Amino acid sequence: MAAASNDNGRKKSILDSSDQKTASTFPQLLSFVALAEVGTYLKAADELGITRQAVSDNIKNLEKSLNRNVDGRRLFVKEGDVQRLASDPFAQELLERARLMVFEYNSINRLRDDTLRIRYLPQHVFFMASVEARLERSQLGVRVRSRPLSEEDRAVDRFESVVLAALAGHALDFVVGMPPTKGSPTARKLTTRYLYSSHQVAMLPKSDPRDQIGLAELVEDGRMLVPPPQTRSRQVLEREIEKHLGHMPTAGRPDLRVKREAFGTKVLHEYGVAGIGTPVVPSDIANPFFAGNIHGGPQTADFKWVPVCLPDGTFIYQEVFASHSDRPHKSKANAIEDLFRLVQEEVRDRQLEKHPQGGSRYLDGIRPQQ
Repeated sequence: MAAASNDNGRKKSILDSSDQKTASTFPQLLSFVALAEVGTYLKAADELGITRQAVSDNIKNLEKSLNRNVDGRRLFVKEGDVQRLASDPFAQELLERARLMVFEYNSINRLRDDTLRIRYLPQHVFFMASVEARLERSQLGVRVRSRPLSEEDRAVDRFESVVLAALAGHALDFVVGMPPTKGSPTARKLTTRYLYSSHQVAMLPKSDPRDQIGLAELVEDGRMLVPPPQTRSRQVLEREIEKHLGHMPTAGRPDLRVKREAFGTKVLHEYGVAGIGTPVVPSDIANPFFAGNIHGGPQTADFKWVPVCLPDGTFIYQEVFASHSDRPHKSKANAIEDLFRLVQEEVRDRQLEKHPQGGSRYLDGIRPQQ
């Protein structure tokens, strides 16, 4: 939607309104941003330290002040148990502007805040849970508030625009997951350090004699169980299919080669156990589902995980990083370094992989921290 022009020739935002009778308040905008980021009133209330009813009232009053409480034009659309931000330009621009305000607000409020706020993608809980336990026994000199992100945060765009943006705005202090886009404004505000690499693996019956499987075989079979297209592991997989298998009839047809999609690895694993298809996920995400591991139930003894290889025999790698502000408050700088060492130790204890070339192919200039 193109912006209109006022009498002075200045471009007018779709948020501008000369007939608003009631001004929006900052608490309303705080609730709006929180609900847009976490998806439920309960989680937003927990994030803000207020009641669920207060969040609901703030959203209703914000809609009223913006004339969004008529004709069903709400700021959020309910999908199951989740509140989704409306897709129209008004709601999108409101979120963009409100988020900038909240980041600045958090930056000011946290100048003297000694709480270290940690977030990580849900698939990394298998080693971050131990990090949290060690943090409770350690003496970092600061309070720690750590928890996993939602499954939806695995979406590349959402991770950068919400999670890493919050990190750059000092609303968070330490994040484990994907790196920011190289050269982006967010990347320039962060220090991003390599933790480990993982490669794509497929779950096969134990009776299958293969100790690896070709990507071409999986594409041709048409029964892949994979994360949705907005996740990084799926995008890495798609790039390799396009690069190496573009000649195959099914290469450009996900509907012919993908059986099911799901954010949750447990869902993909159960589909695989039931014989619906072949789960294909990064090895670190599959790790808890290996036979004998934490989520490896009795049926997993009948299955094995093998590397997915390209036509030249190489594996498909992607990297995991830890990010923090490049200018942390001095009261937290030492704690962040201690935290990074704890994460490194857990990575080493679990013998998570290092890239065979000894560096990252995802971000130039980032080297493994040995």
